[in-house]
Amino acid sequence: MDEEDRREDSETKVPDGLRTLLERKDLYEQYKTQLEASDANGLSTVDPDARLMGNNRGGVDVAYNVQTAVDGKNGIILDYDVSLNPSDQGHLGIMAKRLKRQGFKRFTLLADKGYYNGSDLFKMKRFKVKAIVSKQKPSNPKNQPKQFNTDKFTYDEKTDTYLCPEGKTLHPHNKKTAKRRSFYNKKACGLCPYADVCTNGKNGYRTITRGAYAKTYNDADRVFRENIGLYKLRQQIVEHPFGTIKYTMNGDRFLLRTRRKVCCEVALLCLGYNLKRAVKILGFREIMARLDSLSHQASSFIHRFVAIFCISEIFIAKKRLSA
Repeated sequence: MDEEDRREDSETKVPDGLRTLLERKDLYEQYKTQLEASDANGLSTVDPDARLMGNNRGGVDVAYNVQTAVDGKNGIILDYDVSLNPSDQGHLGIMAKRLKRQGFKRFTLLADKGYYNGSDLFKMKRFKVKAIVSKQKPSNPKNQPKQFNTDKFTYDEKTDTYLCPEGKTLHPHNKKTAKRRSFYNKKACGLCPYADVCTNGKNGYRTITRGAYAKTYNDADRVFRENIGLYKLRQQIVEHPFGTIKYTMNGDRFLLRTRRKVCCEVALLCLGYNLKRAVKILGFREIMARLDSLSHQASSFIHRFVAIFCISEIFIAKKRLSA
């Protein structure tokens, strides 16, 4: 009887539907192991380097984040980068450094609010680059009246205090060397008739936090306000190449996989776009004339090089014969 039971157990067949589910379970357990072993927060089975990113349709795609630096005069793409980071924060300094390496010393950068980052804005001062970057909207409670939003609290650098909309002073409670400092006034908030709408915290008083890059943000906001007219040109300068590449050059999706190959594809797309711009600006005949001039220069250089090489060989041969 025991032998018969063992024989029946060995001959038991797993239903096809259950087998499919078990195989799928094993596959996803392998994916989970790979994901836990990596530093990424997602895994693509088609392209291992691509990441889940938001699109302009309100959804998400498995994609890359392409950055470009575009010349404001002629619309030429000066440089590009292909990033795995869905966020634009941190790329302003990278692109500025790339342009510096190309020989651009002093220039102005226009960037949208996605690049509004204290560390990058601080680097712009060190690079001696004028950065005009749109400010991000602060996160305020939905039910809070606008007159009590964070931007309505004014910082006084001389006294190192904040002035609230009701004219009360908020004092610092951290050292100036601290990365994040807290400003509040418990007594004033306790006597304020608007305390219940000004703060939603459990403490019962309003706290304003000031980060290490607060002054950098203030300076950047001032530069933005003073150059709002110039900033409005940003969209037609940097977005125009993307529109042309996507809708007239069939560059709305990548044909290759992995970041290294995608970088090559982006380079070819940028080169194609720049050629289209060059033809638009100079004209076909002028471009061909310049290429012809360059070919003559290269040809004469090669001829001179060959002549010098032959003379040197003759000189060496004579020297050997005399020896």
